[in-house]
Amino acid sequence: MSRLCVFLAGPSGAGKSDVAWHLCKRHGFSCVSLGDICRVEAQRRGWPTDRMHLQRAGDALRGGEPARLAMMALEQAQGSAVVIDGVRLVAEGEYLRARGVIGVRVEAPEALRMERLVKRDGDSRMPSHRTEAEAGRVPADIVLVNTRDALAFARDLRDVVARIAAVHIQRDAQQRAVSE
Repeated sequence: MSRLCVFLAGPSGAGKSDVAWHLCKRHGFSCVSLGDICRVEAQRRGWPTDRMHLQRAGDALRGGEPARLAMMALEQAQGSAVVIDGVRLVAEGEYLRARGVIGVRVEAPEALRMERLVKRDGDSRMPSHRTEAEAGRVPADIVLVNTRDALAFARDLRDVVARIAAVHIQRDAQQRAVSE
């Protein structure tokens, strides 16, 4: 069986990192965070690591090649089960899916996203960077809707893990059939 690789897409505050944490702590995935890649780049440039500067760092790293961060994440991915957290662009999702990575888009109502962003960043403005406009359109195999209901979200996370496994098994079987 091939390596299980999943990416998480969606707008700021939707809960992507919560899903990544769940996959890592409960299911043994290793994690590559696009936000962490951008954070290292911002620090290298001597910039603060607030949301605006992280977005600037991401733009600088992409250098006009929209899928460059996704390429970097795949290069860093290690282990038999990997989650790539923070896919923001349609081109990133398309690049990863073309390489067999299973896409999970996390969505949440705007009011919940704003509440989470204020708690996390202390910023009451909804992000307006161009990646925000694309984040909700990233192609995905599975869509997970985050709500205020913690029990429902936990149940949905269990369902997503089962769906990820089913997609992975199906793709693995298809690859074996093609190679025979």
